Amino acid sequence: MGKRRSLRPPTAPRLIVGGLLTALLVLAPCGSTVAQTPPIYLDGSFEDWVDRTHLTDTRWRGNPDPPTINYMEDIRTWYWATVEGQSFIYFMVERWPKPPSEVGIEDPVYYLVHFDMNVNGNYQEAIDRVAVLYYDPRPLPPADNAWLKVYAGNDRNTVLYSAQGRWGEYGVGGSTQYWGLKVEFAVPFAALDYEVTNPQRSLSMYLAATHNIKSDPRFDYCPNEGDITWSPVPSLGAVLTLLLAAIGIVVAYRSFRRYLTPA
Repeated sequence: MGKRRSLRPPTAPRLIVGGLLTALLVLAPCGSTVAQTPPIYLDGSFEDWVDRTHLTDTRWRGNPDPPTINYMEDIRTWYWATVEGQSFIYFMVERWPKPPSEVGIEDPVYYLVHFDMNVNGNYQEAIDRVAVLYYDPRPLPPADNAWLKVYAGNDRNTVLYSAQGRWGEYGVGGSTQYWGLKVEFAVPFAALDYEVTNPQRSLSMYLAATHNIKSDPRFDYCPNEGDITWSPVPSLGAVLTLLLAAIGIVVAYRSFRRYLTPA
């Protein structure tokens, strides 16, 4: 005697179809929003960083972290982002203005973004990376004022990637009193050996800053403790997202039909 089939549609397929339909309705406006996200240009202008993901760091005068750092390396805000269709991780760093006058800073600074590519807590393996940016606001435009080099986590002698440009605020002759504080740069996925085809792959990272990297460096960190674990794979986009949702609905519906069809 064969198994009796229920005349009521099974719960699981109903939930799948309903969930996918809901996702389709929700993702439609979200997809259009992603598509309208403005790109990031490395041009020393920072309007394209509004509303991007970031961390704000404490000021060393009010809450030292650590108390031995100098105002030249005192991190204020650290931004990071990816842009759909581009194989880069973009960064922007802002430091606090010079006390007590609260004006800009002409002194150079080094920013180091440390990448733990296999998220095991060890940043000094061959698979890991460190991006070292030297920012000097003193050159006059249109001269370059930022220089980037990427190294392996266990080798500071071999440069894996390098670039330079006019990515930061200039010092003398700045348009406002707050000059020499912001700089932006980009690290290509290829330099990180990051597989953009694997959306599940995450990485960990943290930012360090110092004005003297060669002898007796003192670092400010962001975050002050620990690191950030993040998946930087760019968004799929509106069309591809809706297409995948539609395929899921079709597959769920066909499975549902097979369930109701007698053997």
